[in-house]
Amino acid sequence: RHVSLTHTSPRDASDVEIPASARMYHMTGAPHMVRALDDPDWIGQLTPNAISAIPFRRAALVLLDAWATDGTPPPPSLLPMTANGTLVTAEEVLTRYPKVDGVNLPKGTSRLPRYDYGPEFDARGIMSVFPPAPVPGQEYPLRVPQIDGDGNTIAGLRYPDIEVPLGTYNGWSLRKAGFAEGEQWWNTGSFVPFSRTRAEREKSGDPRPSIEERYASHEAYVAAVTRVCEQRVTERLMLQEDADRFIAAARKNNPLDPTVRLAPLIQAGAYTGR
Repeated sequence: RHVSLTHTSPRDASDVEIPASARMYHMTGAPHMVRALDDPDWIGQLTPNAISAIPFRRAALVLLDAWATDGTPPPPSLLPMTANGTLVTAEEVLTRYPKVDGVNLPKGTSRLPRYDYGPEFDARGIMSVFPPAPVPGQEYPLRVPQIDGDGNTIAGLRYPDIEVPLGTYNGWSLRKAGFAEGEQWWNTGSFVPFSRTRAEREKSGDPRPSIEERYASHEAYVAAVTRVCEQRVTERLMLQEDADRFIAAARKNNPLDPTVRLAPLIQAGAYTGR
């Protein structure tokens, strides 16, 4: 939410041009803090979002090295944008979020008021209002990434778990009963798996297509993951060794098998809270 101000105008949320000497990549679906799927200290209402950004960080280091060493520029920035409708108000996203039984949404949206630091602050950096006072009626325009019909973010750098999804990966998580129920829990995310079959989906009223409706077979799922990995490697946004890990995980875990836990393909670096 507040991060949108790093690439939008604080006046009207219009897109700000990223300098040629910089790159910004929005890692679609990844939470700020990764928690392990079996974290004993997890207090969220839903399953933790355990998507790891580490594979992309590895690719980013290689890109940075090449840029600094021989001047090879990285791929263009990948960000949600106001101009193309992929960066919108939180209210728009909450309205569009699929209605899934047992999934509660954040009760309110984040707000960031403008503050008065005193008449000399802008020109001389001298504060005369302690503590700074919110300016009535003036707030920064905050935006969040727009979502698709599954509830997953549309724009940004989309890795296999988002391009070939097994569920909805939220950047937010609400606390369960006994822990300030309904409030957002720090900077963690949550995961809402798809129904395994069409019959299960229709019984629960889940509007998101089931896994069997998306992937005709395990082989079809693996092929889809492979295509995404090959594309990201071609774009230099994924290392080949990590592509191999994603594909191997897809082959090992058949999402159509009811005994297989639905989870991100790579969960390296998940924090257990201890």
